[in-house]
Amino acid sequence: MAGDQTDNSYFVVRCGSMMSMRVDSMGRKNINRFLMSGDYAGLESIGFKRHGCTVVALEDTEVCEISCRLDPAQVTLLYERFGKLLSEEQVNGLALYHTLAIQRVAAFLINLSARFKERGYSPSCFRLTMERKHIAQFLGLTAESVSRQLSQLRDFGMIAVDGRVVTLRDTAALGQVASGASARALAH
Repeated sequence: MAGDQTDNSYFVVRCGSMMSMRVDSMGRKNINRFLMSGDYAGLESIGFKRHGCTVVALEDTEVCEISCRLDPAQVTLLYERFGKLLSEEQVNGLALYHTLAIQRVAAFLINLSARFKERGYSPSCFRLTMERKHIAQFLGLTAESVSRQLSQLRDFGMIAVDGRVVTLRDTAALGQVASGASARALAH
């Protein structure tokens, strides 16, 4: 999508999962979102002639293309999605600069859990469709650091990990780590 011409349409993920990334001025790929069913892609291009992000499927995925020639109900829904997207990006951006690695990983898992729950899936057991290196790029960490943090959360009994399947065993404790309340103690 990035650089491709847009015909003033955007996309909704029907099923599957994707990652959205931008290439910075140094040529580095920066993952800015992981998308799942119901998420919107291409919103950043509305009103512009070119897409600003590249979206890559992480598994078999179907998307629906939606024209920007909208009726009033669609406009309202679109504004809500824009607001939610901007809020998420601001929170994610701030978190990268002010949190420990273990907080970032815990918050990432809590966020995924909430998103799965919103869609009617299990919030406590889910499969990560993205690779560790993609999670690392998204969180501003190394893949090794993500693996270490997952292992530490597992060792403290907060999660179980079996390949790409993650089970949240103690969501309250994981939330405490994500908020920073107990993260510093765990990091030492």
